[in-house]
Amino acid sequence: MVGNGILLENSSINSNIQESIKTSMKNLIINSYDSHVSQTLNLIQEEVGCCGADGPNDYLDLKKPLPNECRDTVTGNAYFHGCTDEITWFLEDKSSWLSGLAFTLGFLQVSVLD
Repeated sequence: MVGNGILLENSSINSNIQESIKTSMKNLIINSYDSHVSQTLNLIQEEVGCCGADGPNDYLDLKKPLPNECRDTVTGNAYFHGCTDEITWFLEDKSSWLSGLAFTLGFLQVSVLD
């Protein structure tokens, strides 16, 4: 139960995982000339609905063209949010749910033991 409290207190937002995601995304953009890296980057951006690590400016800063996977398929506009934020929000949602489930199971186990 203590672990659940720690997990909820130290969420994925503003944590070390955010910096890891940002670094990984920037490395993918820098090395996107490699076809395997490019496929991975495009898959992430297209499936998650994000662009770059912090947004479309990551591509502009590196003087790289904005890929189609960075654009909404309906409007054609570039995704505003970077993948760091989108992935962190996804993980935040899942970690809260998982923590709640673990807390409930722990409570039920303590109740059964009494």
